[in-house]
Amino acid sequence: MAKKNISFETIMDSIQKREYVPVYGLMGEEPYFIDRISDSLEKNVLSETEKDFNQTVLYGADSSISLLLDEVRRYPLMADYHVVIVKEAQSLDHLEELIKYLQNPLSTTILVINYKYGKIDRKLATEIERKGILFESQKMYDNQLPEWIFRTLQQKNIKIDSAGANLLSEYTGNDLSKLDHEIEKLLITLQSSGGDTITSGLIEKCVGISKEYNNYELVRAVLYRDVLKANRIVNYFEKNPKKNPLLISTATLFNSFSTLVIAYSQKDRSQKALSDYLGLKNYYQWKDIEAGLSNFSPIQVVRAISYLREYDGKSKGANGNSTEDGELLRELIYKLLH
Repeated sequence: MAKKNISFETIMDSIQKREYVPVYGLMGEEPYFIDRISDSLEKNVLSETEKDFNQTVLYGADSSISLLLDEVRRYPLMADYHVVIVKEAQSLDHLEELIKYLQNPLSTTILVINYKYGKIDRKLATEIERKGILFESQKMYDNQLPEWIFRTLQQKNIKIDSAGANLLSEYTGNDLSKLDHEIEKLLITLQSSGGDTITSGLIEKCVGISKEYNNYELVRAVLYRDVLKANRIVNYFEKNPKKNPLLISTATLFNSFSTLVIAYSQKDRSQKALSDYLGLKNYYQWKDIEAGLSNFSPIQVVRAISYLREYDGKSKGANGNSTEDGELLRELIYKLLH
């Protein structure tokens, strides 16, 4: 049965239950979810002995549509399924020729199409949706990461405090593969201690980031106009430039001030109204927004965004700039706070 608008979690659950469809069309800008679904099918549909004769992995740039069609039409040998996985399918020419096959696919073939950083041809996508699962993997925004961390850990019966979730997401950015790797490291350490809660202290110990000197705390120092704390963080960043690139700092600050712009555009700026509109998940996020609204007027917020754009350009060498990142950050924070 074809399934539309299906979530990543639902797909993974159906694979675990061995509820398969003839074709999985996995496309989109976020490779993490595509890889997770494809890897799960590659590892779990067939036993190790069955894979030798019944699992084929093709790479788009090194394959042809005729070879792919031959594979999907082949019956399994001493197994229930023949699994055909196409990686880097965006590099395979004439992929739309699969349409005819998909109009009457073999029930014993499971075809997995990994089409990263783009969308499958509309006609082919429609046929995939009719006969199987079409899944679009979308990039996560930075402000969605803490909630994703909460949800991912909750499924494993592990807790994490709000500061820890923000610290971890700020460190990795929206690189979900990196984030997943760091979470696995934390879980291994947590398991050895018999605990069930990931704290900022554990993150600082295992991941190697400071709970006091990071972009999350820099943003809070700026929003609360804590000049002393902001400069301490700038000093730390200047001594550790590789771990704290200016590009990440400007992007994190830009996201926060953009949120203030949105908040100022709302007539109702009560805690409940803004929390609902901005998708804030806890009281502490709201308090940071409230501090920003109290300490920065609408004009100052717009001016701050202008500064952030200017220094983002400078960090990338605009107009021949060669000033060190640490000095640029010091100038930027001074302008934001004075």
